[in-house]
Amino acid sequence: MASEEEFSLLVIVVDVNPMWWGQQAQREPQFTLSKCLDAVMVMANSHMAMTRTNKLAVIASHCQDSYFLYPCKSWKAEEASADDVSSTNDGKYELLSVTNNVMAEQIRNILSKTEVKASSTDTLLAGSLAKGLCCILSLTLFLSL
Repeated sequence: MASEEEFSLLVIVVDVNPMWWGQQAQREPQFTLSKCLDAVMVMANSHMAMTRTNKLAVIASHCQDSYFLYPCKSWKAEEASADDVSSTNDGKYELLSVTNNVMAEQIRNILSKTEVKASSTDTLLAGSLAKGLCCILSLTLFLSL
């Protein structure tokens, strides 16, 4: 059994470039951003459900910037209070519902603010990977103190 100090961090980087997903939808309509995000949430939920000390970070890589989908600035652990978390009675681990809702809301916010220009079609993957590495380093340093 893992001790309280042991944890496993999963960092997921998802490409949410609307230009690429639009082109992909024309070629393969069954492969959509929505289905990709559902698969990411399933993998993230599996990781979080394995051990309660597991940590998660999901980063959206975009053509204009990279964003944390989870955890994000607008989400705080206090927001996942007993009232909010226990509101689901469908038998699933309630923190997973909160995580899924936060990620879905963040992706909606990102895509609704997007102004795609034909000159900016490349995804900023390097910035997203750098954010992921910084997240790993900061959490490792914080928890080792």
